[in-house]
Amino acid sequence: MRALRTIVSAALVLAGIAMLVAPSSAAPPPPTVIFAPGRFTVVDQGTVGKPDVLMIPGMSSSRAVWDGEAKRLAPNYRLHLVQVNGFGGAPAGLNANGPILVPIVEELHAYIVANKMHPVVVGHSMGGLITLMLAARHPDDVKKIVIVDALPFAAVLMDPAATAESMMPQVEAIKQQILSSNTR
Repeated sequence: MRALRTIVSAALVLAGIAMLVAPSSAAPPPPTVIFAPGRFTVVDQGTVGKPDVLMIPGMSSSRAVWDGEAKRLAPNYRLHLVQVNGFGGAPAGLNANGPILVPIVEELHAYIVANKMHPVVVGHSMGGLITLMLAARHPDDVKKIVIVDALPFAAVLMDPAATAESMMPQVEAIKQQILSSNTR
């Protein structure tokens, strides 16, 4: 009987040690993922816990264009004021080369998902176009959209026969002009 107790005790000790050193079958918690946009920056204002509003300025505007509205909205909303890199005086960063609008839209989608929000998205001019593109590509991201003076393809105002391809030389010239004005 004493031998049996010794064997059982030894087995329990070994089992306890094995539990301490054996890898756990439970998966460790996932690492915290922090999303850092590279094509725009965001300043949060307003009240945490209130409905989210994402505000995107136009091509020649900074996020400061929303200052008046932000003061009025901040008590009742959590505001995410976007500044698109390369526009409104911000350094171009990743927006200096290659496509701009679609990568910005995809990064906004990632920002919305990472922050677990379902915002009203307000866009002015180019920000309005970005807002429309976001709603078209990721309709579940947005609760509502508000467009302020956006024209999806302004070239048709000067040339009704304009196409994306025919406008590429002008697009490239404007892009270079904007980039050079941000490096002074």
